[in-house]
Amino acid sequence: MVIMQLVELSNDEFSEFTNNYPIYSIYQTKEYGLITNHKFNSSFFIGIKNDYNNIIAASLICIKENNKLKYAYAPKGFLIDYNDNNLLTEFTKLIKNWLKKKGIVTLTISPLIWQAKYIFKGHNLITDINPQAGKIITTLKSLKYNHINSTSTFDAILNIDRNIVNSFVDIHKNYRTKIRSSDAKGIRIYKGNELQIPFMYEQLKYKYSYEQKDIENIYKYFSQSDMLDIHFAHLDPSLYLRHIQIKYQKQIVECRKRTDNVFSEKGRNNEKFIAKKIAADNELNNLKKQLVYATNLLRDYPNGIIIACAITIKYRNQVYLYLDSIDYKYKMFNARPLLIWKLIDKYTKENYKVFNLGNLISPLSNENIDKGLNHSKLSFGAEGLEYIGDFELIINPTIYAITKKKRN
Repeated sequence: MVIMQLVELSNDEFSEFTNNYPIYSIYQTKEYGLITNHKFNSSFFIGIKNDYNNIIAASLICIKENNKLKYAYAPKGFLIDYNDNNLLTEFTKLIKNWLKKKGIVTLTISPLIWQAKYIFKGHNLITDINPQAGKIITTLKSLKYNHINSTSTFDAILNIDRNIVNSFVDIHKNYRTKIRSSDAKGIRIYKGNELQIPFMYEQLKYKYSYEQKDIENIYKYFSQSDMLDIHFAHLDPSLYLRHIQIKYQKQIVECRKRTDNVFSEKGRNNEKFIAKKIAADNELNNLKKQLVYATNLLRDYPNGIIIACAITIKYRNQVYLYLDSIDYKYKMFNARPLLIWKLIDKYTKENYKVFNLGNLISPLSNENIDKGLNHSKLSFGAEGLEYIGDFELIINPTIYAITKKKRN
């Protein structure tokens, strides 16, 4: 009979295991554990060892106090073979006893087990189902894990292990246009450092519930292991002004051509030429306004403006779009599509295989807000990866029952 024991692991022990285990996530790393020490009340690396003193399963466990009660969370679930029922059963028993000694009420996990992939080819949706997902859900329930949130969570997963030309071709036509437009308008992508964090925070704070210190800690701990990159989209007003000036001069020529057509085509369906003349004049007036706007930008921001930013985390063969945001005052410049594309290009050349573009709302949802969020990620050719949801293991039934009664 194989005897297993649960032990607390050192940073190095945990890293050695996580860096070689087939299941992995940036949320189950030493670096993320160090970050959570500032977000949660405490965190631990735990694992179980077999008779040969080898670690065969492990997890980062974060503990947070709420109204003097302690709750545990394993970010993205355990690093364990969920198909090994004996191992999962023993691990559950050992971790439950360990958490009970620490006065924990419940443990929540969100396993990185995918149950469906959604691949979009034009207007066609192709679905790939994981036959093991249902069995794992059944096993977890048999071990008294409550399926507290069966509403699926999704990630947008982009394969970048291929020719970069094919990657660009697979981008939605509308987004390819945005990328080219952004570049033409003077947006340039640069690699940043900690000096850009204050600028980034001013944009990120409207999208994420982070303080500036949180961003600084993310940078600090992931950078120590060379896992983090900062990139930002910088608007060069001089390039933008030059771009509008060129368009303006071309439009003047177009307007003259339309005027000549009106006078040279009298009596021969002249209404069509007049309509084209009016449209050309309207475009010229629009470009005049853009000239004024571009001139004022150059006057007010001669050194340019940071209008979009992204923090990416690199781990093993994957890249994660960890945080990103834009300054919505400059949304017209389409900086985000260009920024994402430049990151795809960069990490493809660095031989990464997968780019995780972050969470999706259900790709099958008809809500407009969902379509907007999904479209901004799936337009790059990503797949929608659906996970099995959240599970809760009750550690202290008495306290849990009391608190549940109060909540109800």
